[in-house]
Amino acid sequence: MNYLAHAFLGSSDDGERVGQLIADEIKGKQHQLFPPGLQRGILMHRWVDATTDNSPHLEEVKDLLQNTTGRVTPIAIDVIMDYFLSIHWNQYHPQPLPEFISQTYAILEQHRTYWPTNGIIRLKYLIDDDWLSRYSSLNGIHLTMNQMAQRKPFLKALPEAIHVIENHAITFEKAFHLLIHELIVGYKNKINTFATLPLIYRYKDGQAK
Repeated sequence: MNYLAHAFLGSSDDGERVGQLIADEIKGKQHQLFPPGLQRGILMHRWVDATTDNSPHLEEVKDLLQNTTGRVTPIAIDVIMDYFLSIHWNQYHPQPLPEFISQTYAILEQHRTYWPTNGIIRLKYLIDDDWLSRYSSLNGIHLTMNQMAQRKPFLKALPEAIHVIENHAITFEKAFHLLIHELIVGYKNKINTFATLPLIYRYKDGQAK
């Protein structure tokens, strides 16, 4: 799952939501540097990624994409699943999507001191270019895929995924609903594992103790 789904799954707590969105920049045990809410978000982001990668609900989708996107198929799936979350948002979240997105950006800004140095530029673009709103249309995710491919040449096949989505929309949509249900149910169970993280951490107001 990509940025929108991670924000969605972590939306019950501000710190958790931020942790979900900065997690790609946090390696190994570095999550222990952050407050408990962010720690939970980072660890749950990893759980979401692992669950998505191994979900049986995505096998057919992977097969459909493989000849087009090859080794970057998991990345294509992440973006595509955010697209279907956008168009079915009202089915899964009570808050209107534009309001949720604005709130998420505000929360990220409020927690700016916790952004890792190597992620500040990425998160700045996320907010300034309104990445979360792009997922609501095929044109938007095509733009996202094109920009990803321009930044990282190994992703050059990524934009071609749009044609597969157009030709197999029903299959992708079915896979999305099964996957998001798996993640929602599993998330509620797994989050309890991280609910009692120690209250002592090494960052306070963005400064190492």
